[in-house]
Amino acid sequence: MAAGERTDAVLGGTGGYLIEVARAQEMPQLAAVSPAILANLIAAASAMFARSIGHNLVSQTVTEYRDGDGTNELILDQYPVISLTSITITNDDGVETVILGTQFRVDSASGIARFKPNSTADYSSFPAGFQNLKAIYNAGYASIPEDVQEAVCELAAWLYSQNKQDPAMAAERLGDYSYQRAAGEGLPASIVRTIASYRNVRIGR
Repeated sequence: MAAGERTDAVLGGTGGYLIEVARAQEMPQLAAVSPAILANLIAAASAMFARSIGHNLVSQTVTEYRDGDGTNELILDQYPVISLTSITITNDDGVETVILGTQFRVDSASGIARFKPNSTADYSSFPAGFQNLKAIYNAGYASIPEDVQEAVCELAAWLYSQNKQDPAMAAERLGDYSYQRAAGEGLPASIVRTIASYRNVRIGR
C-alpha cells in the first residue's frame, strides 16, 4: 500500500510525556533537578525517542488518510494496533462507504488490515485513488514498556548533562536542543539499542 497522508503527530501521551516526573527523579543524575525542568527534559526526551522510532507509543485514536492501490491489504501507519474502528472508501463520485472494522482481519504487530474472506462489505479490495481511504483506529501501548521508560529516563539524563555543558542553553529550549542533538553522536549505547529494537518491530519496516 502506497503511503498516504499522516494526520497525527508521533508523540507520547498527555503533553508528550512517555514517563512521569516521579520516574525520572529515581535516577541519581536527575534527583535534584526541579520538577519544572524535569518536565521539559521528559517532553524533549519523549519526543526525541518517539520520532526516532517513527510510530506512536501511547494508546490513542488515529485518523489516517491513505491512497488505495487496488489490493485487499492496507498497512496502517501506527502500531501495535489495538482495534480498528472503520475504513471509509470514497469513490470517484465522492460517495463514501463506511466499512466497520469487523470486516477486516488485523495483525496487531505489523498494522496490516485485510478484508476477511467472508466479508459482507460492498468492497473486497481498496480501489486505486488519491487519499480515497480514511482509517480510524486505536494504536499504541496501554502502558509504556519498561525498557522504553528506562531509555527515556536515560535520555533525559543525557540531555540534562549536555545542557549543563552549555550554560547559554535555556531549559525552555530543550525541545529544540534535543532535535539538534538527535542526529549527533554521543547517545548511550543502551538508548541506541532500545530505539533500534522498537524501530524494527514492524514487519518490513
